[in-house]
Amino acid sequence: MSIERTVQTEKYHRTQIKDNITGETLDDIEVAEEFGKRRQKVETYFIIFDHAIEKLSVLTKGERVIFDKFSTMMNYNENEVILNPAIRKKLVQTLSVTIGYLNNVIHKFVRDRFLIRSSEGQYFMNPELVYKGVTHGNLKKIREELLIKSVH
Repeated sequence: MSIERTVQTEKYHRTQIKDNITGETLDDIEVAEEFGKRRQKVETYFIIFDHAIEKLSVLTKGERVIFDKFSTMMNYNENEVILNPAIRKKLVQTLSVTIGYLNNVIHKFVRDRFLIRSSEGQYFMNPELVYKGVTHGNLKKIREELLIKSVH
């Protein structure tokens, strides 16, 4: 008869199979896991504010999928979304849409103020609608900064 014991650390987990009668280690397996990578993974959550739900309800299903994807891509505490040609190409493959459709949706999002264009390939999700990060203190500052940028 044997028992299995798993020990996890930051970089790997070790599984030891021991004979519970003799205490002899029958097998000792170290497996490099992605424990560190899991901690560094980009957050996949975001906040949609109550008053934004009505505005989002007019989006088509495809546009809403793209909006949600952009929301998960935002830099933490900044609402910045990078949409350079390489990233757009990956999005086209991931979302199974054409580049023309993606570009049209981006244009519509800018026109309807879902996105604020800062420079070529650099956008910000409208912080009045959606946000990703620590809200205490940061959100007001970001809203003010983006309001200034969008006016110019």
